Amino acid sequence: MNLSNRDSGPFILAAALSASLLLGGCEKVREFFGSAAAHDHNLHYVSCDNATVDVNSSTGTSDVDEMVFLCPGKNQTLTWQDPSGSSDFSVDFGAESPFANLVYTSSNKKIGPLKTSGTSSGGQRAKVFKYKLTVQGASKPFDPHVIIMGGS
Repeated sequence: MNLSNRDSGPFILAAALSASLLLGGCEKVREFFGSAAAHDHNLHYVSCDNATVDVNSSTGTSDVDEMVFLCPGKNQTLTWQDPSGSSDFSVDFGAESPFANLVYTSSNKKIGPLKTSGTSSGGQRAKVFKYKLTVQGASKPFDPHVIIMGGS
């Protein structure tokens, strides 16, 4: 049997991908193919963009807004709003806030845009700020989080 007469292209590609997975992991393969996309479970890919949290009286926030990631030094803002325009609400950070005040009350069904008040993670990878979201008409307050990313 003469191997030099066979199409070996698929075999070589499969061998190269297998070696990449074994030696560098999935991350290296994604980088190689240029498809390293953002995803919600790897903080390396968190986007440092302005954030808007939609508020409602049923769930407080949507699942994707339950945790909001902000990056210090990026002039990033955070806004809470009721897109239906039907409920007033308040945000209470309790003892420590990433913004200038501990408690905010909506005006025209909106709070913000707020900039972080120089709060960093203090050399930690991230600092979590739990807050209480109270929506008019809801049976109980909600407890989402703002997370300030650290360092580099």
